[in-house]
Amino acid sequence: MTAAGPSNRPRLFIDGRWHDTAGPSSPVLEAASEELLGRVTLADTDDVDAAVQAARRALSGPWGSIDVQERCALLDRFADALRSRAQQTAELVSRENRMPIALSRVANGLGPAAIFRYYSRLLRTQSERDVRIGKAGRRTLVQRHPVGVVAAITPWNYPQGLAAMKLAPALAAGCTVVLKPAPETALDAYAFADAAIEAELPAGVLNIVPGGRQTGADLVAHRDVDKVAFTGSTNAGREIGAACGGLLRPVTLELGGKSAATQDIGQRDSVGVVRFLARHRGPLPVAGHRHRVDRVDRSTGGPQHADQQAARGLDRDRDRVLRVVAGIGQHGGQFGETGHRLGYAPFGYQPSLGIHNRDVVMILGPVDPTRDHGQRSSSVVE
Repeated sequence: MTAAGPSNRPRLFIDGRWHDTAGPSSPVLEAASEELLGRVTLADTDDVDAAVQAARRALSGPWGSIDVQERCALLDRFADALRSRAQQTAELVSRENRMPIALSRVANGLGPAAIFRYYSRLLRTQSERDVRIGKAGRRTLVQRHPVGVVAAITPWNYPQGLAAMKLAPALAAGCTVVLKPAPETALDAYAFADAAIEAELPAGVLNIVPGGRQTGADLVAHRDVDKVAFTGSTNAGREIGAACGGLLRPVTLELGGKSAATQDIGQRDSVGVVRFLARHRGPLPVAGHRHRVDRVDRSTGGPQHADQQAARGLDRDRDRVLRVVAGIGQHGGQFGETGHRLGYAPFGYQPSLGIHNRDVVMILGPVDPTRDHGQRSSSVVE
């Protein structure tokens, strides 16, 4: 992966053009070194309003009147534009959030283009009207219409892939979108803006407003948003769910958490557990990271066994991970040769196998809460 100098995105992407803003400038730091990677300007309340209004206008403009085949062609061009800059985008995300480049090439480079192509193909197989026959023989007419303006809020851990999973189905359905990426990985979000311009997506169909919690709150509460799609922490999800409930606004929540399943593994497999954890850099909600083992060889959990492509930790969440790890130690938990902050990486935390004999909280980081099954207990809870 080649290093590049700092890059800046001082303007927002609203209504198909670059939009000047009075919002604050925010640094984006390189996760491995804490050096300046670039700067972005964060959206304020007026910017959020401008973005939502642009998305609303687009629904009644050319985007709302094009037929399915033309919409599919636009999605294909958008996918082509993402694919042409896949390597550059993958490298940028790796620098922003420390994702291993081999994984980033798929999750943030090639993957988003493939997602858009999938929904373009799916759209071609769907009809806007569907007549269904019920058990009583009665005919029911199902009509498909866009829900309207979608607020898409995404986290920093898989920024391109998670954004594509919201953008592609929404655009395929004929909706318009206001995307709010996390400020830590806001630079790569503009790959979508560049692709929109290259694909000649109609103005207002896609708008990008980076920002923190207040920007997200402004977007969720906006009177002209019809649907909210959020991926992020459980606490933020509770707030968004409550706000949407009060507004009777449809919402999709993909909330923080991982390791829903508990797996029994043997001693030999404990090394493989760390390899998997390291390769996927910890914050992977679908990973099975809670295990019970008959006996753990505490000398086999070190980084020397991890794949060379392994990411060594979490970035700005490192301090939170350290607090949780300290709690494991206070309750009799142990670590192998890992379980410490990396001295050479300000944001780094070593991929670790946490060995404990009692319940621990979930860690969205490079720590595997593993139960030594030599002392059995009834359950493992989050």
